[in-house]
Amino acid sequence: MLLPRFPVALCLAAVMALPAAVQAAEPRTYSGTEAKALKCAAYYSYSAEIMARNGMIKASTKANADQIAAHILTHHVSGNERQKMHAYSAVLKRMPRSGDGIMDEADRHLDWCARTFLH
Repeated sequence: MLLPRFPVALCLAAVMALPAAVQAAEPRTYSGTEAKALKCAAYYSYSAEIMARNGMIKASTKANADQIAAHILTHHVSGNERQKMHAYSAVLKRMPRSGDGIMDEADRHLDWCARTFLH
């Protein structure tokens, strides 16, 4: 499946580098399906990041996971790019820090995420 390129890692790095006052601009609270979509996007990209760091997947597989995350953010989360990236960054910050923790959570949720957001 060919998905639009949305530079998730680059956007995340840019959002993380913004001063707190700029990040706080245009706050938006996501709930329901959009909040779940944000979590699913984070599960795809962050679990792939952990696996790539540990040599478990190739860079191309990680890039595919990033494209899937971008697809979810683009098609299932409303708001402008800054709002989406701010929310995405917040979700990533709440993810388990241990590799085992994120992998356990991703394992529990990614099948549902795929059925729900990658139809």
